[in-house]
Amino acid sequence: MNSQLVLLISLAAANCKVCVNPADIVFAIDASRSIWGPNFEQQLRFVKEIVDSFEIGPNATQIGAFTFGDKISLEFNLNKYRMKGDVQAAIGQVRHAEGGLTLTHDALGYARKVMFSPDNGARAGLPHILIVLTDGRSTMQPETQTEAASTKASGIQIFGIGVGREVDADELKKMVSSPSSNFLFLVPTYGELESGSIKKQLGTRACDVTTPAPTEAATTKEATTAAGPTTTERMSNDESTAREVCQGKPADIIFVLDTSSSIMPDDFTTQTQFVVDVVNILDINQNKTQVGLITFSDNATVGFYLDQYSSGASVAAAVKSTPHTGGRTNTGDALRLLLEEGFSSRHGARTGVAQIAIVITDGLSRVPEETVVNAGKVKDSGIYVFAIGVGANADKGELGAMASTPTADYLFTVDGYGALDTIKSILAYKTCAVKVVEKPSGDIATCTAKGPTDVIFGIDVSNVGGIDSSNILDFVRNTSGAFVTESGKIRVGLARTDCPKDASKDIQLGQFVSRQEFVNAIDGSFRASLTPLINKVRMKSFSSTSGGRQGAKKVLVLVVPGGVADLKMAQREASRAKFAKIEVFAVGVGPGVSKSDLEPLVSSPTMSHTFLVGNSAGLDSLVKRFLLTVCKGL
Repeated sequence: MNSQLVLLISLAAANCKVCVNPADIVFAIDASRSIWGPNFEQQLRFVKEIVDSFEIGPNATQIGAFTFGDKISLEFNLNKYRMKGDVQAAIGQVRHAEGGLTLTHDALGYARKVMFSPDNGARAGLPHILIVLTDGRSTMQPETQTEAASTKASGIQIFGIGVGREVDADELKKMVSSPSSNFLFLVPTYGELESGSIKKQLGTRACDVTTPAPTEAATTKEATTAAGPTTTERMSNDESTAREVCQGKPADIIFVLDTSSSIMPDDFTTQTQFVVDVVNILDINQNKTQVGLITFSDNATVGFYLDQYSSGASVAAAVKSTPHTGGRTNTGDALRLLLEEGFSSRHGARTGVAQIAIVITDGLSRVPEETVVNAGKVKDSGIYVFAIGVGANADKGELGAMASTPTADYLFTVDGYGALDTIKSILAYKTCAVKVVEKPSGDIATCTAKGPTDVIFGIDVSNVGGIDSSNILDFVRNTSGAFVTESGKIRVGLARTDCPKDASKDIQLGQFVSRQEFVNAIDGSFRASLTPLINKVRMKSFSSTSGGRQGAKKVLVLVVPGGVADLKMAQREASRAKFAKIEVFAVGVGPGVSKSDLEPLVSSPTMSHTFLVGNSAGLDSLVKRFLLTVCKGL
């Protein structure tokens, strides 16, 4: 993989000397309205000075540029201009769009996916450098971090230079490559851009890293991932060695196969045969390795569950009968289904064994942002992901975001489907070498918070009863217990409906300090509707008479089974709650509730505040992911 370099500058400088190392450099220029007109012109002059420090030409350094704010505006591609004077003249013509937002995540994604594509002049074998100029924090910080991670995973290194008091230094540190002391510059004013020392430091470092980094030798490796599994690599392509390692191996493995229209019928047959070949190396047995299958195109579908087949022959036969559906590449939906259904205990997923997903795709997903976010959720839940990209259209950044770390162990790319056969033994070997360091059983995670936090669970079970109601209550018990701490820093409560018969069943904030007391107090006999429920939480549940504390962070978790009958009214009430500085999460249960129903109810970013499961039984597999997401922000 070629070394690629992103220079993320929230306003920076260059070098006096002319750098002769060839590179492809793209400037992403912040054009949001937070930048005053004269400062925007300073920004353009600064870009010209950076350009002046490189030798420009078709065999030297190429330059491209675009602006970002509310939207992306292309100025010129890498292969547009061949002379330094033409580049600098074009930079002088860049206009200040004065967008209201700073969508840095869009800038990073656009640069990675569009500006550095071969069609737009990017050259193989040379560093790719993105210089992003901005003067403040990004509008959507979680998405910015996700895009930065994808960019770095694809081999791109990120520099950052922040200008002014509105810059979020912590955000920039997370975006830039390591060590941040080499890749991050902070300046207090635009005037500092004229500083010779800043120009010299940045120019020197930029020129120094324009030499492609050496490719890692795939020899003997030991890698340990943070969540537990360890792989000891001998990197043998010998099938007999792989079989030896896989014998008696207990593991739950799910193959996630692309069945979109971009795959030709013969290539799809080759893909399924590759899966069969890997399966034949594994030791398939209900007490050893279990295998499941998920396919995806427009939507994701379970081919078969982990506990459905107990022999290699039956698994192989099921794989061979997998239909080629055609359609678009909805990888994000496949990752969602993997979590909600594939690795659910009710479908055979076991504790104490390695849980591994093997994703095979030949292109960029339909909604890359959703794919990256869902991939993070999959890995956060303890599932290890091998990502296999096939052909030139597979997006390395997205593959890197999906794959577990280190990506050198978990990411494969091949030129075409015919080349899959060359990696079957290595893949099987690596898969079987994954080991799990078991955690003590019986532990319930406990959320910690930086300061006082009040959490209310709001439950609407209108028209829900029986097993669905029971499953929803179990979910509340399993998750809410993580928030009940004897220290009292986090208080948890439960809100239902405003009906008098149910009011006595509410649980006020701080009413119980032990987990067991709280979960025992949750009763199943209640019904509610969404608008009055949100209103009640906003007006009463966080009040001092209900145990609420002045200055405490307020969090509302809505559990919404079925459709939302009073959607417009509920959205207005949710807007009032968010205006009152209540952070709102929503858990939708069942086919009747959609993402479009819940997103207007929740806080931003909506993707990390919205959870969906296909039915109430899927709530069990959601608990860990829900807690990891919610607790992270407290």
